[in-house]
Amino acid sequence: MGGERGGYHVAVLPVSLSEAARATPTTGVAHLAAYSYQSYDNGRIPPRHDIVDVFGQDMVQTRWLQRRATECARILMGHGEFQPFVTAEQAEARARDQAAKLANCFSPIPATERGEKDPFVQKVAQPGILVLSDIKADGGGKLGHTAPPTLFSGVAQASLEEATRTGLISSYKVFAVGDDLHLLMLHNRGVDNNDIHLLAFRTFWRAVWVTEILQYRPYGLAQDLKIGPATKGKTVEELAEPSDVFVSLLGDFLPSAEREALPQIRNALNQWRAGRSETEVRRPFAGNVTGQGPGFAELPLIHHDAVVGLVAADKAGPAAFNLPIWLAVNAALGKAEFREHFGQSLALEIFDVHEHRRIFLDGFAHRSEIVRLLGATNLFNVKRVWSLRQVVADPARVADHLDRVLLAASTEKLALIAGGEYVGKDDPVLLGVPELVEPVFQLMRDGFYLTQGDERGSHYMMLAPKPLTEAIATIRSRGLEVGLRVGIAAGTHISLEDVYAEPAYFEARERIERINDLLWTAQGSEFTPIGVGARDVEPAYPLMKVLRRITGEDSRYGVWLNR
Repeated sequence: MGGERGGYHVAVLPVSLSEAARATPTTGVAHLAAYSYQSYDNGRIPPRHDIVDVFGQDMVQTRWLQRRATECARILMGHGEFQPFVTAEQAEARARDQAAKLANCFSPIPATERGEKDPFVQKVAQPGILVLSDIKADGGGKLGHTAPPTLFSGVAQASLEEATRTGLISSYKVFAVGDDLHLLMLHNRGVDNNDIHLLAFRTFWRAVWVTEILQYRPYGLAQDLKIGPATKGKTVEELAEPSDVFVSLLGDFLPSAEREALPQIRNALNQWRAGRSETEVRRPFAGNVTGQGPGFAELPLIHHDAVVGLVAADKAGPAAFNLPIWLAVNAALGKAEFREHFGQSLALEIFDVHEHRRIFLDGFAHRSEIVRLLGATNLFNVKRVWSLRQVVADPARVADHLDRVLLAASTEKLALIAGGEYVGKDDPVLLGVPELVEPVFQLMRDGFYLTQGDERGSHYMMLAPKPLTEAIATIRSRGLEVGLRVGIAAGTHISLEDVYAEPAYFEARERIERINDLLWTAQGSEFTPIGVGARDVEPAYPLMKVLRRITGEDSRYGVWLNR
């Protein structure tokens, strides 16, 4: 750490003694010179000619080390006043100070799961308005935290096909990003609709139900789904609510091997209805955070023929979207044609997920305030971006001028908004108009940024843009991102275009792998299991539990000074 007040992560640049003598302060870099000697008798210092300039001995090697340090510095400085260039301590101090100054502008987040309505969302997304919803969850993995069991997709398609036949939704797509199963649904029930959320929840539990019948044991089965009051005391069947139509449709969507078990599945349904069988909800074996609940992003649509951008990440948290969204907002506001079409400014709806409150700020009028809040990526995240017909200078009045929702992200979890504990990275997804999402696609192709990821959020790494066919976290659970263009036709049909399957992104992936290898080494690789620092790693990480137990204020092992 270095920079002003030690508030920045800097790259260590080795220099010779002669270079150190004429070095000038450089942003993002700490110059390191070193000398050494073998002392004479009784510690006597040898003559100057026997004092060794450590980095001056082999300037070819030193130049190579300098190039690596310079590249690390360039990557860090590219984040501006966001983490990880700004240290977590500095970013959080700034954010809390800024939040205190804006305290009167914050308001509680409506608890929609308890029937509270969000007045701002209700104005623009009432029933009858076309809505695109992406609801996703980690229900288990076929091999650790890599990808969902193959049958999950078939079960989900059967469940959503049943919903289309009843008219609840008009179209759907099912896909996986890492070990998260995504349910992309088109409907006219409005945002935060209980029937849509219940459909998704039931669909995930139906996958668990079929898996239990087949006696499969995937890793972390129902990992995100066992969320306290919503599931306590209930059986898998009560949560899945399987129907005759659903079971019949399984024959159209299950893989061939599982299709042979349809008589067994039908028999299980009949046994449950007769009260002769029920399946206990098991505690998932997952090795990390469990019970977070499904995540969701929902975008109301103005036109029935439209294109929506979708970005989803695995092995990362909502913090992964802070910088890309802010860069996209700035790029959009800099274009006259964007302002002519959508309005003179944009409002960012920012969630304080720990304090369960939110604030609306103008992208033009409150740039510095937004940067201070979003710079603390683990405290404040963007939930929605709204259009504003005019610039609103008073932060207390921004909410009065909200127009359209142009982008929505899964900043909060369904479990979190029910009063649960915020416990770490939760694989976010966002939906937005092309004008705001295309810059994110471009950033993943041509630019770079770091986010907390890797094994349990242990290191700062770059997300790799991957096509759906390869959207699996493999080596060290390294983070990944999927980019899709969602086509909406006549308000009744969804089609997907896999943006990151384009050849240009394969070059980007190779470049990112090279940079990630450099950053992995710079953060201590295997020798430093929590390169991001203990305060930021996922709380369920077993090492973190041990560290907190032995260093907490009630520790029996610590010797406390100045008490």
